[in-house]
Amino acid sequence: MSPKSAKLPHINDPSFVSGGRSAKSYAFEALWRAARPDRQLPDSSAFLSTHVGSLISNIMIIERAARLRGFVRTAGSEILALAGPDIVGCDYIALMPEAFRKEAWWSLGAMVSRPCGLWELMPVHFGPDSASVIEITGLPVIESETGQVLVASYMEQCATTKAMSAQNSLKAETAIAYEFIDLGVGIPDL
Repeated sequence: MSPKSAKLPHINDPSFVSGGRSAKSYAFEALWRAARPDRQLPDSSAFLSTHVGSLISNIMIIERAARLRGFVRTAGSEILALAGPDIVGCDYIALMPEAFRKEAWWSLGAMVSRPCGLWELMPVHFGPDSASVIEITGLPVIESETGQVLVASYMEQCATTKAMSAQNSLKAETAIAYEFIDLGVGIPDL
């Protein structure tokens, strides 16, 4: 399946395959699939502590909440270096433009309920002069203690661009490319 996209940015990363997902994105998915031999979803604690290895610094855990909210539970060191420590505990959905928050919340819902994965390229502003295109690969995991399904997202900065607007704080744009990932039960109808 080819990604749904606007014009993809110029990405100077040889690991990107034909304008779509990177080798690291596919590696993250392969680790996720290996972590669930007899379960529909991998346990979040076990997946993070024993399966993701060196990718841990680029992983963020998101909890889908009610009323168009999604909270960042934890974030790896690379994400903290880019976004700052305030990313933990923030409402991930509120980082999106208001016009796209329902779609972002719906996508989180599709990942936790179907379940399915989601790959996307998303411009993110880190301040008035700094913006990057971030590759995000989100896959559902289950918190065994509570039964709650969370989203483990592998995030990698894949292109640095000029800021697209004069944002003074962390803000995300809508995805410029995306693709749902079939985890064995299909993908949502768009």
